[in-house]
Parts: sequence; C-alpha cells; structure tokens
Amino acid sequence: MLDVNKINALNEIINHEGNAKYGFDDFCLSLHFVAFVKNFAFAKVEYNKSKEFVHVFIHKDIVKVIKDALSDKKIKKYNLMCNDIYEYTMACVDAYGIVTLNRLYSLFIKQIYEIKRDEFKKIIEIFSMLDEKINIYRYDDETLITNMEFNNEDYAIEFYIKSKGAYHDFTKQDLYNIKSGKYLMNLKPYKMLMNYLNQNFVGVKEDTQAINDLLIMNYINIAQISKKRADESIMSNLDDFFEVDIIQKNKIRNMLQAIFNEYPKWIKKGNK
Repeated sequence: MLDVNKINALNEIINHEGNAKYGFDDFCLSLHFVAFVKNFAFAKVEYNKSKEFVHVFIHKDIVKVIKDALSDKKIKKYNLMCNDIYEYTMACVDAYGIVTLNRLYSLFIKQIYEIKRDEFKKIIEIFSMLDEKINIYRYDDETLITNMEFNNEDYAIEFYIKSKGAYHDFTKQDLYNIKSGKYLMNLKPYKMLMNYLNQNFVGVKEDTQAINDLLIMNYINIAQISKKRADESIMSNLDDFFEVDIIQKNKIRNMLQAIFNEYPKWIKKGNK
C-alpha cells in the first residue's frame, strides 16, 4: 500500500530514471520514505551524513516495472481502496480502542463504500503484517482489531470483555476528527486549558502538538485505567514543560479532568 506522499516520492525517483541524488538542502524525499524504499531488495539507498547527500538507485528494468504499475488503472484503484480502508481503520481504533472485524466492516460499508467482506478481511490482515500500528487478536469466533499492543492475547481478550456496553455511533467526520486531533481541540475544556497555558507560560503555541500528545492524551489514556496513576503522572510530566508551582499543577490537573470527562473513552467503546 502506498499513500499519496509515497507515490509522489516514488515518482520523483522514477523521473530521474531511478538514479536520484539529493543534497540535504533540496532533499524532497522524507527520511521515512527512504527507510521504506531501503526495505526493497531492488533499491539501493546511500545515506552519506558527512557529505550531506542521499543517493537512491533503482535498476532501469525495475524502473520500467514501477512506471507501468503506477500508471495501471486497476493498481491505482486498488491502492486507493487500501488507503481508504487503512485510514478508516486507524480512525476507528483511535476512537474505539478495540473494534471487532464485523463492526469495522459494517461501519466501512455504511460510511465509506461497498466492498466484499472477504476482500476487506484480507486487506486488514495484510495491514497487521505490514504495520505495527494494527494488531489482530481472536476471541470467541470474533476477530479483534486494535492499535494497542498487549503482552499476549489473553490481555487483549480481557480488555475487550471489560469494555462493556454498545459501541458509540460516531459519524464518519467524528472518527476522522478524533484521529487528526480536531475533536480534542474543539472541546470547550480544551480551549480553556490552552487559554490558561498561553496566559501563564511561554512557548505554548509552538509546543501545542507535544502538549496534546504528551500531556493531554497521555493523561486521558492513563486515566481510563487508573485515575490515581494519571494524576501522579501529570504532576511529574508538567515539570518537563513548564516552571509550575503546586497551585498551578492542581489547576491544570482539574482542567485535564474536565477534558477527560468529555472525551470518548476507548475503554468504553467510544462512549464518554
């Protein structure tokens, strides 16, 4: 599966007839993509840190094969479908924590488009082999899809059983907003917290993503397992971001609790 960025980067190499050399200043390929290409036996990647360039080489015969593949309408259509399924799957596991294959499939054909169940299942299984962000466990004739890692299947099953109740019915836009972070940033308690941080500390705007991931979402995730552990963790983590006294810490913790109360819980299948 190739997303749009990878296809663009691959086209960039192909446009150089498979022999592309980039200085760091004009390097148009991400290091992530270089690592991706390097996994293929047909590609040679030279990363020269001292001379500050990256050389990507693909044999001319392979270049022709790739050109034909990238221009093949059936392959393009299949790749776009795989990307649609991947993005939707990642949005669902972000919202639900663990989702059954049956639930995921029924949501996809309802909110995205029709696809045969066997083909959908096969693509999900391929994802689980290629991407460490997607894990599959099985329980009581159900296939469980999650982005969380468990020490073994028993823990995954126990977690799934504990997440009682019906799945929350998110709209397609809600699911994508949860994945992108827009859902969080649109919450009133979130805006209140960020307003407070901006008024009392410097560099908040520049560190917004880190604050979202390492403070807010970290608190939300831990609090679903243990409120006490989440409170202890935030008291320590705040020192890594700000010069903050105990009164400010308590105020921020209370604001995080308000965000937690309004944010979907994966331990409750997306319910609050």
